Amino acid sequence: MSHEQYVARRVDGAWCVVDRVTEQPVSQHGAGAAGATAARAAADTLNTRAVKAGTRAAELREWRRAHNLSQPALASLLGVTVVSLSRWENGARSIPTLLERALRDVERELDARFQARAS
Repeated sequence: MSHEQYVARRVDGAWCVVDRVTEQPVSQHGAGAAGATAARAAADTLNTRAVKAGTRAAELREWRRAHNLSQPALASLLGVTVVSLSRWENGARSIPTLLERALRDVERELDARFQARAS
């Protein structure tokens, strides 16, 4: 069984790259052999860029704790399951490449909530 996070799959007749953690398509590459080839290449690129398990797990945990968030609270803000977040923090799964952007968005949301309470 492959442990890659991104895989090429047919979704509604078109080849897509699917995030195995969320089961959501992240890109679409068309139908037929050309679509399959493009989707596989895109998945390979994303998997190569993915942060490998364990290398950033401690940083993710530290970030969550520094922002005074529980795993369920951060998972809810990110729209992922607590199990996924726990696996990322423990290095059992690769951390998605888009997580940094999502954490920046969460940080902005937390700052906005703080500012609203201060007003």
